[in-house]
Amino acid sequence: MAQLLDIECKMSPLLKHDSPMEQLASEILEYWNSKRIVVHRKYSRKTPLILKRITEDYSKEEIFKAIDNYVTVINDESYKFDYKWNLEIFLQKSNALPDFMDGGSKWINYLGSFNTAKSKKKPIPIVEIGEDPFLPDNDNSKFIIYNYSKMIKAFRFMPYEEYLQTEHWLHFKAEALKASGYKCRVCNGNDVLLNVHHNNYDNRGRETFNDVIVLCEGCHGKFHNK
Repeated sequence: MAQLLDIECKMSPLLKHDSPMEQLASEILEYWNSKRIVVHRKYSRKTPLILKRITEDYSKEEIFKAIDNYVTVINDESYKFDYKWNLEIFLQKSNALPDFMDGGSKWINYLGSFNTAKSKKKPIPIVEIGEDPFLPDNDNSKFIIYNYSKMIKAFRFMPYEEYLQTEHWLHFKAEALKASGYKCRVCNGNDVLLNVHHNNYDNRGRETFNDVIVLCEGCHGKFHNK
């Protein structure tokens, strides 16, 4: 059942009456309330100011789409995500609105769970090493084709440390180590801790072996100290 919040709407001294941001706030509030997650009687006086900042990066349509994606995740009882934010928090939190954009990490994670856990089939590799996307002829192929470009965009812009935990990178890293013979490419050392170092980040999310080099800890440190 939707929660009902009665937030008094007061005019901001920085915005004129019926300003574009106030009109946009009304439209977004109406759209948000139609989803019946947390229902507001009125938007807060901060909302237009928040939107003034947000719309420097996102269009109204993108905000609506992020709300749609958030509602999809919230309403999926099989998926473990039950954070019910109010509109103001959703717009302000760094891990809310941006993460539920089509290329956002939470939306991508949800799509990944839809492709694996829900289908109860063996996960499909996102990228075949050194090749284009591996798209087997089964019921999942159209899903992967539709979302592939969005996943690549997400990989490129998510925090680097977060990217290093993705299924794609862990799979690629294992293949790169195997291709190197589990040896450092500089000193030829083996039986040591090895790192897969990016030579560049141009192809992040769809790397080939030319984009990385396998290094031991010592040689890896030298690369970063150049």
